[in-house]
Amino acid sequence: MKVLKKLYLFTLLLAVLLFLDSCDNCDCVNSNSGYGPADKRLYFTAQALNSNFSSVFLFVEEDYQLERIADSAQIFSPASQDEKVVIFSQENNINKVILRNLFDTAKTVIARKNSMYFGKPVISQNGDKVLYYSENELYLWKLNNVTGGAHLELLTSVYANKMLPTFSKNDKYIAFAEKLDEATLNIKIVETERLENIVWQKQINQNYKLDQKIQWLDRENTLYFVLNDTTVCQYLVDNFEENLIKIPDAKNLGVISSSISRDKKYIAFVSLQNELWIKNIQSGGFFRIIENNNKNKRFIAPCWNWDNKKLCILVNEDSRKNSFWNLHCLELDCQNNIPKINYNTLIFNNVVNVFWGI
Repeated sequence: MKVLKKLYLFTLLLAVLLFLDSCDNCDCVNSNSGYGPADKRLYFTAQALNSNFSSVFLFVEEDYQLERIADSAQIFSPASQDEKVVIFSQENNINKVILRNLFDTAKTVIARKNSMYFGKPVISQNGDKVLYYSENELYLWKLNNVTGGAHLELLTSVYANKMLPTFSKNDKYIAFAEKLDEATLNIKIVETERLENIVWQKQINQNYKLDQKIQWLDRENTLYFVLNDTTVCQYLVDNFEENLIKIPDAKNLGVISSSISRDKKYIAFVSLQNELWIKNIQSGGFFRIIENNNKNKRFIAPCWNWDNKKLCILVNEDSRKNSFWNLHCLELDCQNNIPKINYNTLIFNNVVNVFWGI
């Protein structure tokens, strides 16, 4: 009986060890109890009405859980894989770039300055690098994981701060925009470990009427951005291949802001008529998702979720009366490659920035 009991305990211990080992080696998305998988989280900044006071929130789409992460702060990128977030804090007229764990109050102040031209920090996927700007300069803050120290590197002194910089999904590359003159932007890709090595760059006409952003595709070194009001540019870094995706058809839709689905199948974009459309990249078909008969209603910043079944968008119900943007989450049905809205859920009012987790 004792032998059987020892054999049972040994078998149980072996099973536990095998389970732990499988978890260490699995390709799971990082998660924390109570917050669900990281790629099912939504991070956003919300402002109080008639006030400059803002807070950072985390929304979990699985159970519609809403958590406040920080007050008197803004966020410009989702958490890293190791659950770190970088926050832009505004307290006592001092602006700070703060690195902290998502589930801990301990924090590291990366930089501080009493200037309105400062901040907009973006964290890398691995959580050991942060991009932020000061005046016209863009900086890379790098943590040395061996010594625990950190150092700064200057990327450019002509940074265009209305387009957020971004790390590729493996942190190998950084993409950002430079303001060459009043009419010209330069989109540039550099190697993260060798900033002097320019991988690719392209000059575009500057048009701040467009909601221009630089978007890397998950697990690939593919970059997307709005080139002009009729074209989305795609660049495949590994293949040194540039493709131009044309948007307009006979309706002359045009593009104000766009987002590529993570499976590279669809482009969601806001047209010049302020309507939400989706283009099937493979078939070339156009589908109007939200019709807009109100000339004062505005849409910006479409953002696909992890499985391409939900699309977040910011909506201004009446641009004449207010500047408030409300965060909506659209649940899509894409049967037969024809996207339609199943549900349109209001998540939060007066939202400034929004990002899906990685």
